[in-house]
Amino acid sequence: MTMIKYGILLLLLFGGLQVQAQEAGTHETHIAIGAVSSNDILDITNNIVVSALTIGEVSYRQEAESPSVSLTYKYTLRPQLQLFADATFQRIDERILINGTPDDKIENTFYTIGVGASYQYLTARWFQMYGSTSLGLTIHHSQYDGNMDGFEDGTDSYMNFQVSPVGLRFGYDFAGFIELGFGYKGLINSGFAFRF
Repeated sequence: MTMIKYGILLLLLFGGLQVQAQEAGTHETHIAIGAVSSNDILDITNNIVVSALTIGEVSYRQEAESPSVSLTYKYTLRPQLQLFADATFQRIDERILINGTPDDKIENTFYTIGVGASYQYLTARWFQMYGSTSLGLTIHHSQYDGNMDGFEDGTDSYMNFQVSPVGLRFGYDFAGFIELGFGYKGLINSGFAFRF
């Protein structure tokens, strides 16, 4: 009897969902913000290393940080599989501390361009569950505002990534979404999508 009750419950919950795979050839754009990106982790690690190498003489205090902001274009290659390109921006402002005393400032900006793929493993008309992965190039520019020796403006680049095994999309042509993962977009990334 219990199995029948669970069967009826599952039928009521999922029986009304109309399975609807996206048609090949459709386009989608996303705008999103994210928190705790790989750039954050890299910046914190760099600050710890500098402090350790200078035996605490030089350290950093974060003063302001923007979330990672990303814009994505997706193309549906075949039902359930999308290819995409994205651009992500993030800024972190820090104060240099010399022997614990606040001194000059550094403004760090991170620009990432990436390409990837997304696979929908549960698809209904108004709800999709998916995972995605991408590889990107991050350009990091640090602008030094001060006059201490040993500090200067600089630009470097490095390979970056985003792996989001869990993504939830709510809506059809216009939708909200949230992704959980790790990389240049953040541990948590959410925003709005428009399909056309």
